[in-house]
Amino acid sequence: MVANAQAASFFSAAQSGNIAAFYEVATGIANLYDPVETLDPVQKITDLQTINAAITPEGDYQENERDINTIYLMALAQNDWTFNSEEQAVIDAIAVRCPQFGGNAVYTARFLQEHYRKPYWNMGDCLVEERGSGPLAVEKMFSLSPNPASDQLQIQLNQPLQSEATVEIADLTGRVIMRQKMPENSPMYSVQTGELQTGTYYLRIFTDSQLLGIEKIIIAN
Repeated sequence: MVANAQAASFFSAAQSGNIAAFYEVATGIANLYDPVETLDPVQKITDLQTINAAITPEGDYQENERDINTIYLMALAQNDWTFNSEEQAVIDAIAVRCPQFGGNAVYTARFLQEHYRKPYWNMGDCLVEERGSGPLAVEKMFSLSPNPASDQLQIQLNQPLQSEATVEIADLTGRVIMRQKMPENSPMYSVQTGELQTGTYYLRIFTDSQLLGIEKIIIAN
């Protein structure tokens, strides 16, 4: 009976409380550039900012989620990913937490962190090593085609890499949904994208010592 009461309480909160608001923000961001789900991305961002600002957090977990959403939505609204020192401090504090306890906010923070820092996250034990720090100024070292893509995305490097690289595709919440190894001395590399849902993602490529770049991609299956 106790378990049933707890389940009923959870589902009630999920339909009308903070859980529902956080879900609406997360799904709104994920579908922001899906023409079927979102007719006006600019207005949608404004609506999501209003929903997020109205949340009164219950505990650190929800406070982190609201704070990282505030920063993320502002970056989307202004198309400005040069975070100031205060924003970086918030992002870094959330990014260093273990996702098991910090939730989706941790993945979002780690995604935002890529715009000004070069972290290497060990997702197994939640430790982090720095590949470099300071403002992120990355020369464009590759191009993508076609973009929008459907079944396949081609990565064309300006010059072959001298070491193995990692290709990651993350959704708009920052969660990595695909990770592949790109062999060294490969001027071109193909990523199969047929299993990805229609929507907007970010592709990033890095080696052990260098972030080669982050590019927005659109999947139109």
